[in-house]
Amino acid sequence: MNFREYQEQATQKEYSIQDGDSIADPLLGVVSGAGSLSGEYKKFLRDGLGHQLFTEKVAEELCDILWYLAVFANKLGLDLNLIAEQNLEKCRNRWGW
Repeated sequence: MNFREYQEQATQKEYSIQDGDSIADPLLGVVSGAGSLSGEYKKFLRDGLGHQLFTEKVAEELCDILWYLAVFANKLGLDLNLIAEQNLEKCRNRWGW
């Protein structure tokens, strides 16, 4: 699966916390997910190997962030596949790989 396929499938069914056109919902979802992700990392730093579910929790948060990114991009008419390709090109130009 590529990002385009994911974006098409992930945005078939959206929900909104408010009526009307709202890019705030997915944007706040990305920010909230990033906060939760950093919280999991804080627990890992504090508890070390005692935080045994670290990778599972990180994967769960990344899943949520990816979904919100797909919805956000879709609302703006952006293609995540193209964005990923542009990002790699930028990295190649910047770091020569």
